[in-house]
Amino acid sequence: MSTLHTLDRSWGNKKAFITVRKGDKYLHTVGEEYDLCECHTEEGSHFITGSAVVYNTLLVNELRDLSAVVLDMHYNEACKSYSGLIEALKKAYGDEVSDSMKVTVVFLRRLQ
Repeated sequence: MSTLHTLDRSWGNKKAFITVRKGDKYLHTVGEEYDLCECHTEEGSHFITGSAVVYNTLLVNELRDLSAVVLDMHYNEACKSYSGLIEALKKAYGDEVSDSMKVTVVFLRRLQ
């Protein structure tokens, strides 16, 4: 099973949620199962806290076109706002993040 990492220290406890990933790497992952890893970068530690299955994906050609309705499903409360999502993406991907970049919204359902 592959692993999805979060730098936010917690995947939360929602049964269904989204994550937003740069590019289209996760576009064709419907049906795939992932371990959910919480990454504690300052300590260099990783903790698997559950697993989830991808039940849908959505390619958004420009990040700025991402719907507030979709953002509201994000597992991270801070990423439910556009500015919070941009900040989190910059933390994960660096300064090359822009509102015109292509992203994939990954819809997940928790297995455990």
